[in-house]
Amino acid sequence: MNNLQHITLFNTPIRGSDIRLSIEPDAKALILTGYNGSGKSRTIGVLLESLALLRGVDHDVTSYDWVVELRFADNNGIRATKMATESGVLSGIKDHIEESFTAAATIEDAYRVVKDILEDARRTTKVKRKDNKQQDGFGCLATSLPDMESADKFAAATNVVAYVDSEIYFNYKREVSERVMSDAPTIDQTLYTLFYDLAVRQAAGADAFDKFFALMKDYEKISGKKSEAATKNYFLNKIKTYESEKGSRGFEDTEVFQELNKFFAQTQRRLRWGTNHAFMELSNGQEIPWVDFSKGEKTLLALLLITYLYGEQCIFLLDEPDLSLHMEWQRMLLPAMLRLAPHAQFIITTHSPFMIMNTEHEQVINMANFHQVQG
Repeated sequence: MNNLQHITLFNTPIRGSDIRLSIEPDAKALILTGYNGSGKSRTIGVLLESLALLRGVDHDVTSYDWVVELRFADNNGIRATKMATESGVLSGIKDHIEESFTAAATIEDAYRVVKDILEDARRTTKVKRKDNKQQDGFGCLATSLPDMESADKFAAATNVVAYVDSEIYFNYKREVSERVMSDAPTIDQTLYTLFYDLAVRQAAGADAFDKFFALMKDYEKISGKKSEAATKNYFLNKIKTYESEKGSRGFEDTEVFQELNKFFAQTQRRLRWGTNHAFMELSNGQEIPWVDFSKGEKTLLALLLITYLYGEQCIFLLDEPDLSLHMEWQRMLLPAMLRLAPHAQFIITTHSPFMIMNTEHEQVINMANFHQVQG
């Protein structure tokens, strides 16, 4: 797995300066703490956008005008930037920017050279901002790999899943999730997507998406048209077959349900799986469907389902996952995620003292210390 070892940020979160984070070799979880405004969430956003650029995916979760350099355990590295600009400025200069950005000796040089090129282009093209607002943005990526084939293999082996403001972000394309989350995302949309993925995994195996999309491509090639109806029927039939053969116990026996019920047992509740949906069984026998769970219960569901479903060889970026969770659940959260995804790497932001020092494999960095040094 392509674990991160070193992170260098320039012009974010401290304007005009760099921040360097070195991850200890035995740290499975890097936890970023610090006061509001110290740059925790912005760091998560920059990491997500940089690693998404590696796979040709463009997310827009943080501000522009930064450069990041990432070094991985295999000593490969990437340099990425996103810069604010206006529509029309980039015409004819993208190749020049990419070449200059790649050739720059340092991260600060890379930032300056792109800014200078964009400023020159603005003056030359005489583009004006409308209502003093930025109209466009430019993302650029460089790798340390010697050729395109090596870079593609490296990118394919670097999987990233982020959880920010109740929404899931991937650094690779997922057509089903993107359609479900196309409007303003909610925690219910997130959980619906996760339960869908869980059902598919249980019905057709962990590689169901790979198998399905290969079949769909064959169908499109033969028929010359999209296969949305065939897609729906395929999954419905698989799920119905699985449920008729194994019943709800197949879902309740999964590691993720077992971990979740360690949390819910503290409130004398149990997570169960009924006909096509999850529900909570109370001590008096009452059943509550997942859509009526509390915000904290939904957050816990989302976090552990994400970890279970995507944790194989993955980098997780989690922005304040402790929000809405009781302090005892905060203590239990990271150990549970490490059990569900023992080979993953976690980078987590938090304000909670209950989130830290609950395992032997975490490293804590106070982002406020960087501001004190600069001051």
